[in-house]
Amino acid sequence: MIDSLQPQYTAPDTVGVVSPWADDLGAFWSRVGQERRNLGDNGAPSHQDLDSRTRTEQISTRSPRLTPKTTRTIKPNGKSWISAEPSREFPACAVVSGSGWICSSVDNANLGSYCLHGRRQCMVGSCSARPGSYGGFNQQTLPIKIACLAMLGLIGGNLLGADTASVAAFPPYAMPHTVCRVLPRTVPDRVYKLLISLPASFAEHPERKYPVILATDGYWSFPATDAIVGSLAHGKHIPESIVVGLSYDGENLDYGKLRGMDLGAGAWHGSFETEGHHAERFLDMIETQVLPLMEREYRADPNHRYLLGGSAGADFVLFAMLSRPQLFQGYVADSPYALGMWNRERAFAASGLTVDGRVSISSGGNEWTEYRKWVPMLYERLRRDGVVRGGLVYRETPGVRHGAGGAEAFMRGLMYVMEPLAPEKGVATDKYTAPPGKRSFMVSFWIPKTTAAPDAIASARRDHEAFIAKLIADKRVSFELLDSGTVPDSAGAISLDAGSRAEVLSMMGEDPAIKADVVKFELLGE
Repeated sequence: MIDSLQPQYTAPDTVGVVSPWADDLGAFWSRVGQERRNLGDNGAPSHQDLDSRTRTEQISTRSPRLTPKTTRTIKPNGKSWISAEPSREFPACAVVSGSGWICSSVDNANLGSYCLHGRRQCMVGSCSARPGSYGGFNQQTLPIKIACLAMLGLIGGNLLGADTASVAAFPPYAMPHTVCRVLPRTVPDRVYKLLISLPASFAEHPERKYPVILATDGYWSFPATDAIVGSLAHGKHIPESIVVGLSYDGENLDYGKLRGMDLGAGAWHGSFETEGHHAERFLDMIETQVLPLMEREYRADPNHRYLLGGSAGADFVLFAMLSRPQLFQGYVADSPYALGMWNRERAFAASGLTVDGRVSISSGGNEWTEYRKWVPMLYERLRRDGVVRGGLVYRETPGVRHGAGGAEAFMRGLMYVMEPLAPEKGVATDKYTAPPGKRSFMVSFWIPKTTAAPDAIASARRDHEAFIAKLIADKRVSFELLDSGTVPDSAGAISLDAGSRAEVLSMMGEDPAIKADVVKFELLGE
């Protein structure tokens, strides 16, 4: 199971806000009713279900439209209230948050237009309620009243002039299926931390081992790498995998200096000269601490380890490949600064050692001149000397500068180095694929403007829908999209597989609404 004793990874500079919407309006209004029963006079929260652990926090804001005495009351079960003392702009107000947000008791606060997340409904208008009342909610006035949620500067706060302090009322976004592990201190000037993302099936399959992907510069690269790996696994390009971001523990760290020492494979005459270079020590830490921990406690497969990095991280990837070629089964290096690799590669080739894993090297098409010149040359040197037996590719990411092409480079690189493990290869055939001997077609239907009587049009629409329903029942149609009402003249669309266009045209000729010339159609496909 996922290690519940370790904290989740929280993405920096993010805020997680509970949506005001439930699954639908019915569920939302059920929630409103429940919260109304929990409220006392004047919209004040009832304290009968609270205990001594309840706490109240002061919320700081500089919005000119807010009273400075805005507070959040938090229950032990995590529910909370946001409340403000009466002021000229807002005579009385109480906003309840739990699984939803409720606005209450605001006197004609014209808040303009706000787009609230969740169901992505856009609310325009004002929120009006009698001072000291719950707010007079009803389903007809919901669109204008829900806008008053923004008045506290908690959602859309910048629109009202609230400073970033008001956002502190919300926790940062915590990435699901993640844990953070701080390693025991082994060097005096830094403590390493692992940002770990576990597959969604990890808890359900305790018998399963997973490939493990280590990302250098995890403090920057971890969220993007995790998203890339999740997308590739969803597309069945790679199996579900564990992602580990190599990072540091502590606040206000100088990542530039730390990475310059840990990822550097050679001494520099410059800012890090006195501190030294510690790539060998960093690699030792990975081999003796990181990989054993992942294999012991998180079921990482020792036969499927992968290392990726960009820029200085890519230098370290190549350093690891040429120092301990059997430690990983795949290497992805984007935009390495190749200066320190020439003598290392020459010595490696002379040793007779080879790299059995796959290697992907890349650089940006609009990189600095040195990178555009030397990275392809390093690839050619590796290819010429034949030191990579598992497979070697170079790819230029078009149109990007240094560091901007990492997402695409990592995606393409992982697809290549993990291709032998791909659950499926080639064109997807599990759905949306015509059977042998047939081709895919789409047909869209609409009802043009006509002088026909409304009853005749309604009857033709019913006949058309009954015809499509029979096609589906007979399994002659693959998918149907009913008229959603958002396009007034739409009569739906279908997809189907057939041997020819003529076969589809003949089928459409059976539609009584088409015969009556009330419904028109367009056939799309070969």
